[in-house]
Amino acid sequence: MSLNYAVKPSINQIVKQKLQERSRKRLKRKIFATLKSIQHSVAVAVPVMTLVFSSYLAWQVSNYDKKIAGSGEVKAALETTTKKNNSSLSASIKADQPTNSQPETPNQKTLAIPYIKQDYRLSCEATSLQMILSYRGVQKTQDELMQQIGYSEPKVMQEVNGKLIWGDPEIGFVGDVKGSFTGEKDGKKSLRYATGWGVKPGPVARVAKQYFPESKEVTGGTLDQVVQSLSQDKPIIWWHRRDDIQKEKLTYYTPSGKAVEYEQNHVAVISSYKLDEDKKFIFHILDPFYGEYDIKQDDFLRLWARHSNQMVIVG
Repeated sequence: MSLNYAVKPSINQIVKQKLQERSRKRLKRKIFATLKSIQHSVAVAVPVMTLVFSSYLAWQVSNYDKKIAGSGEVKAALETTTKKNNSSLSASIKADQPTNSQPETPNQKTLAIPYIKQDYRLSCEATSLQMILSYRGVQKTQDELMQQIGYSEPKVMQEVNGKLIWGDPEIGFVGDVKGSFTGEKDGKKSLRYATGWGVKPGPVARVAKQYFPESKEVTGGTLDQVVQSLSQDKPIIWWHRRDDIQKEKLTYYTPSGKAVEYEQNHVAVISSYKLDEDKKFIFHILDPFYGEYDIKQDDFLRLWARHSNQMVIVG
């Protein structure tokens, strides 16, 4: 028969187990204590190290500033560098802005253009150009300049099928330079009986360019253009309509069928300007028919606007 019984551990085995458990607990406590110590050290070390590093960096910067402040050579070098940088920045800003190559405009300017009286009743364009060319040292007669400007056919106004036909002022002089703006028939005075008129800026500018290539015609000109041109020693031939002209308007046609608005007009030279007490311009006019006179800015612009602000700048 078999007997079932539990085998009890010996005293030595029990003691050994107790010692092993105690050793394991002691080891756990040491490990836990070590981990807590490391965690605390890190928590303290990071702020401390940050504070130490910041203090060291501040000391270095302060020490560097003192060295710079005490060194005249370094200070001068820094000032030079700053000036260069400011200069470069200023140049960069100017480069980004619209440039204005025009010099500062003086408050007054006078061109010593000689006054010349027109030889013929309608040669004001040729005479104005003659005055300016003479000022520039080019001597030409009015007849020579009229030939260079040229004439536009037909020279005599004609009526064809109820339409008036005459020359093109954009091509050359219209009519007879010795003629008249108006004529009279059956006791009636009218532009439709005119024997001469004039020429627009284009043909005059074409002749001016033969002597001074930078010359140009302008339509829709501005007051600023007039003043700037004169201040740069560039005389101006001025197209305008006076208050005492014939008020009638007339439409005729060129041989090619182009409609032309015909109104009496006049041409003169602007030789100088100056500012008055109201800071407005007064222009001196060399008029080949009426003589020399001054005209105020507002009146000048009003007469000029009647002829589409046209002019020739002789450059």
